[in-house]
Amino acid sequence: RFAAAGLGAVVEGGGQTSRRLWLKLAANAVLNPLTALWNVRNGEVLRRPDGRRIAADVCAEIAQVCAAAPPAAATPSPSARELEAFVEDCASENADNWSSMHQDLHHGRRTEVEHLNGWVA
Repeated sequence: RFAAAGLGAVVEGGGQTSRRLWLKLAANAVLNPLTALWNVRNGEVLRRPDGRRIAADVCAEIAQVCAAAPPAAATPSPSARELEAFVEDCASENADNWSSMHQDLHHGRRTEVEHLNGWVA
């Protein structure tokens, strides 16, 4: 029904959905805090050597958590390198955007850092 309505939705198994959630967590856990702390747009984060190093460290930690989590299905957990590649894609595709955490901080609202990075840690 979604596809018929032009929404471009696809049906996928639980393992694929779980994998997408890990990828999204990596992008949010890297880009959101760094854009907020450094007052930069998404694309700037990985242009900085510190941003690349932090991204690699965060993705490695998420990969460890992911590997230790009970599997959602037969789909393998994403590796640290796969997580990094997804973060790179997100930063590139959304280079001119301000992250939601940056916007929250800019407008004096609470951020979701505890729910993203705190959950991983």
